[in-house]
Amino acid sequence: MKKILLTLIFCLGLSACAITNTPVIHTIELKDMDYSNIENIKEGESCSFSILGLIGPFGDVKLTEAIKNGHITKLANYDVNARNYILIQRYCIRVYGY
Repeated sequence: MKKILLTLIFCLGLSACAITNTPVIHTIELKDMDYSNIENIKEGESCSFSILGLIGPFGDVKLTEAIKNGHITKLANYDVNARNYILIQRYCIRVYGY
């Protein structure tokens, strides 16, 4: 029983603690953005999650889905976010536009 418990703890300790996205796909110059209409900026998000990196992903992480969710017609920027919790990994894309 101790061997099984130690094996499980060891496997969980080595599970996905980091994520790497290569190549860097999107960089923008913030000085080039138009901030005159900031109160009208819309935001949309599309996320998925997986359990232990083995079960899933559940959800749909697509740029087009995030644009639909935010009712955006003109895309200004987007952001990719990955979070790793103890057993669950969450991956989201958030879009901004008008």
